[in-house]
Amino acid sequence: MKKNDINKLEKIIEELRSEKGCPWDKDLSLEKLAPLTIEESYELLDAIEKKDNKKIIDELSDILSHIIFYFQIGNSANQFNKQNIIDHAIQKLIDRHPHVFDKSFKNKFNTPEEVEQNWNLLKGKKPEISDELSFSGPSGISAERIIKTMLQFGITIDEKKIMKNELENPKDLLFYIYFLMIQRGQSPEIEFRSKLEGIKKEIKKIEKKEGLSFEKLEKNKIKRILFPD
Repeated sequence: MKKNDINKLEKIIEELRSEKGCPWDKDLSLEKLAPLTIEESYELLDAIEKKDNKKIIDELSDILSHIIFYFQIGNSANQFNKQNIIDHAIQKLIDRHPHVFDKSFKNKFNTPEEVEQNWNLLKGKKPEISDELSFSGPSGISAERIIKTMLQFGITIDEKKIMKNELENPKDLLFYIYFLMIQRGQSPEIEFRSKLEGIKKEIKKIEKKEGLSFEKLEKNKIKRILFPD
């Protein structure tokens, strides 16, 4: 990579946002860009799951462009600038890794779990549920963050106590399912995405086998994919 590649990308985005640039890019704000970044992040996740290297590069390039847009939007609004973010990132990484950067630090960690425990100690407190409640994001991710915080507080649920009558309230049942999966070390977001991908693949197989579009397939065959015995 040439040393000026990032500078060249910054110049291109700066030109897009200039008076003679693109009306759409000039109109971008943090609020308008944020949902697009979420979408790009999910597209990156999809590319990684599919091990599509070309697509991974494509999505990472979009996210990199978004980051530079954030730099320039924040700077033009006098909210923050690139250097603020870089300085903060540097300090945050150093502070979170005393076992790497602090020569006087005596503890040695052999597992990611030990490092994570130390992060909580460095914060000087357990994670606050109120902090997670203020997070606004996809429901699956929000639920995962809240439940992980509860588990760190030692709050768990007994699988044996989940009664059949919970089916009467699907919202409660969904919460229990999320709780159980995360308690078992699974990610509902990832597992559900995997489930959906499996369903889509099975439907495509039937479409190809029978030479019919989804709308023309027998409903019972679709139900067997959705709800296997």
